[in-house]
This record gives sequence, C-alpha cells and structure tokens, in this order.
Amino acid sequence: MSMSIRVEWWMLAYVAAAAACGPRPAGAPGAGRPAAPAATGSAPAPRPARLAGRLVGHDGRPMAMAHVTVDGRAHEVAADGSFSVDLPADRFVRVRLTGVDHVDDELGLLGGSDVEVDVRLGTYPRPDALDALEVLVFSIGAGGELAPLRTVSMTRRADGVWTADIPATGPIAYEITGLTAEPGRSMNAPGRGPYRYDGDGNYATVARPTGGKVVVEVDPSALPPAGVATRVSFRRAEPVVAKVAGLPSRIARARRFGDDAARVTRAEVDAERDPTAHAALAIAYFATRPPPPGPDPDASLARAVLADVPSASPLWSMAPDAAAQVVVAANREAPDYSYVEEVLSAVDDDEAAAETLFALMWRARGDGREQDVARYYELMRDRYGRTRYARLASMFDPSRRVRPGAPVPAFDVPRYGGGDRITPKTYAGHTVLIDVWATWCKPCVAEMPHLHAAYERYRGAGFRILSVCVDDTADHVDAFRRDPRHPMPWDHAVVDGEDAAAFKQALEVAGLPTLLLVGPDGTIIATGLQLRGGGLEAILARRFGAR
Repeated sequence: MSMSIRVEWWMLAYVAAAAACGPRPAGAPGAGRPAAPAATGSAPAPRPARLAGRLVGHDGRPMAMAHVTVDGRAHEVAADGSFSVDLPADRFVRVRLTGVDHVDDELGLLGGSDVEVDVRLGTYPRPDALDALEVLVFSIGAGGELAPLRTVSMTRRADGVWTADIPATGPIAYEITGLTAEPGRSMNAPGRGPYRYDGDGNYATVARPTGGKVVVEVDPSALPPAGVATRVSFRRAEPVVAKVAGLPSRIARARRFGDDAARVTRAEVDAERDPTAHAALAIAYFATRPPPPGPDPDASLARAVLADVPSASPLWSMAPDAAAQVVVAANREAPDYSYVEEVLSAVDDDEAAAETLFALMWRARGDGREQDVARYYELMRDRYGRTRYARLASMFDPSRRVRPGAPVPAFDVPRYGGGDRITPKTYAGHTVLIDVWATWCKPCVAEMPHLHAAYERYRGAGFRILSVCVDDTADHVDAFRRDPRHPMPWDHAVVDGEDAAAFKQALEVAGLPTLLLVGPDGTIIATGLQLRGGGLEAILARRFGAR
C-alpha cells in the first residue's frame, strides 16, 4: 500500500461523523435528473414510523439519565427507561443512544416501518491503571448550553478517592477525563448528579459552589464494570432492518477504538443472501477495511457495489465517505468519482451530504485536481455552511494563506520558561510541527499520544514541535504536563487575550487543535486533519524514512 493511500484512508475514517437531517441542495453535482413529483392535496403524507422500547444500563436497570437522539434532537427517556420517538418515513436514520455511566452507541434504521427494541448500553473500557484524573470544567449559558472553561488536575487520597477544588462564583458543570481508555474522552463523575446531557455522548454534573468553590470527588469503586458490550434485542422489526441496525455501531467502534473485531469481514458479505443486507454489509466492509497493498483483491466486489447499489440508496448515509473508497477500490489507477457526485446529490441529509463532499475534496486534493477542489469547496460553503464539515473544509479554501506549498506566516511568541522569542526562523533547517491547543480541548488531549510517538521516533532526524497554548493559563499547562501520560518535552508558548487573537489570526486558526507541519525552508508541508492521529507519523515516515 502506498503511504498516500494509507493516510487518505485513515483520515477519511477519522472524520466520519453521525448524520443530521437537512434539505437536499438544489445545486449539488449531478442534481439534474428529474425530481420526484410534488405532493398534492389528495396524496397523504407518509406516516412517520415509530421507534419505541427501553434503554437501560448494562445491568438492566434504568440509568440516572439517558437519551435517544434522532436527527440531532435528544429525547430523554422515561424513569423506567422507556421511550417512543418518530422516525422519518423514507430514509436511513442514525439513532444515538446515551446514558449516565455508559458508553454511547448507535443504531442505523431503514425508514418506513415501526421498530421496537430493548437496549442495554455497554460501558467504557478503562486504562490498566487510574493514575491521573482531571476535571473538565464547563460554564453554563443562559440557555443551558455548556462551554469548556479549563481543566483541573485531581489528587488521590489515601482511601482511593480522587478530589479537586474548583473555584467558582456560580453554577458550573464538570466531567472527568482519565476514566476511560479512549484518549481525551471525558465521562460523568459516577454518583454525582444532577446531570446535564452535553450533546456529545456524555453527561456533566451540575454543581453550585459553597464557600467560593465546588468540591469534586470521584470514587473509582462506584464505576460500573469496564468494557461491557452493548446488547440490542428487537421485539419488532423487519428482518432486514434488524440485520442492518448494528452496522453503524460496528463502523464507529472500528474507527473510534481501533476494534478489529468490529470490522465487517469479507466472509460476512459473501454469506449474506438478502440483497439489501448484502449491500449494507459491503458498504460497511469498505468503510472499515484499510486498503491492501498492491492490486486490490476486492476490486470485483467494489465494481459489483457500484453496479448493484443505486447512488440514491439510503444505505450510503450509513457511511457517506465509503462511496469514495468503493470507487477507488474498483479502479485504483483511474477512479471515476461521478458516482460519488451522484450519491452526494441524492443524500437527503445535510451532514451526510457534507461528509460525502468532504471525501470528494480530500480525494481531489490528493490527486492534484485543484479545479475540482475549488468547485467542491464553493458548494460546501454555499449549501452546507451550517454543518461541521464546513469548518473542517476551511483547509481547502483556495484563498487561505495557510496551505501546503505556501510559506508559514510570520509570528512571534514568547518561549515558555524564558529565553529568546520564537519565530519561524527559530526552526530554520528543521521540520517543525506547530500545535495550537488548550488543556481544556478534548480533541487536543486525544492527539497527545500521537504527538509523543512522532517526537520520540523522529526528533533524532531533526523533527521539532512547538505547542502554542491559547486561551488558557500557564498554571494549567504546568499541571497538564505533570501528568506522566503527556509530559510534552518540546518547545512551548502560552498566549492569551490580544496576543492569542493576533496569533490565531496570523495562522488562520478556526478551531482546536490546529496543526501545521513546516519544512526546513519555512514552506508548509501539511495542515489540519492530514496531521491528526496516525497521519503525522505517516507523513514523517515519507520524509525521514521508517524508524
């Protein structure tokens, strides 16, 4: 497998996300085919299907709080775990299931029929040892929205309970990091309600200060058993609906946790006789398998998918980026992306369409088709500007100064700990990663294992890292680096206020983390998502060779 194909597959897997309902864009590529007839007064609207059942914990008991989320709207379940929600009648729907003390999961449902299901949510895998916990502190907005403020390190008492004092003048919310084996993932403090759903699969404790502080306590013995799998039992569902329902969860586990057991196998695809289930399994197979080296043994399966699965099939919403992967597998030397553009025009879901479009942009950039990159970017901006992929796609903006091949913009930041100030000239002759981050940023924390691995492997070859912490404090950085999991033994700067604003403007920072890899001559090599997760080491291996 070429390194570029490996990076491409990993990154498209990395940015895969759940879908949210929205109108199909009129100007999407391939949108010229006839539209469906408009409804008339004599034609009744399709009856919404119903999803009903119970959502409980791993032990069969109701959870302190739990939600079923459909199309971005979270529905709190009843005290006994029961729920009943409407489903769109005519498309594939991804349903997110969440609960206090438990790992989030999802179902993928083919619309049009009622479904009754009982779900016992699983639990997070935990690290081998709980040696460092932190409190992720949120402010609470007027509408109840949560915004991250800072992280605070916890200390362990002799009785094994972890504690931290949080200075506060009003109500705050908090979650705990370090309780799960997923880097950077936070979860609720066990037994510390009342809770508020954070909209991202977890629950925050809401607390009021006493004497100017909130005392946070975490007793690990109160946690449920680790690594319990989610159990789903259908009381009522069409057979094909039940077969397909678990595939989004398997895709998510394979991508999010690196769970090889969750990957769909070729044997599963070949053994399935139901045409719809076979198509769904094939899509999930390509969504979870890394491309093989050399000639693709699945090329014939990929061609069959393109021939047998209509581009308008709702199954593509299960893994929107998989269409591009299937096209590449079918003909690696000359992929025909027109099929993917047809999928884009047919997807009846803004987030899923934006994910498909992002995959097209990524492939076009990798192939050097800059005119297509510009065309896709304009469509993303005009039609899907409210999706999260619109923000991610800013890396493809043709007007950006911060892009591969351009010189790194001028900046000047104080070296943390004293000494000369840091500018781009500081790293002349070296390859340097500029990492813009904050201690309260969960995705930033999740990148730490990858940054440390790359630094240890390539620093002897002249690789350097500059981490610039923004909108945070030096004390928080010090506490963060005292954690043995992320000592960050490289260059640092801490900027806030106007200095942080100027730095972020210079480097066109749209969100955290922001990553730039700069070559010895000051030219930007790669930016953004290309450098997340395993992408950084893969690119460094191309420059320095495997080590």
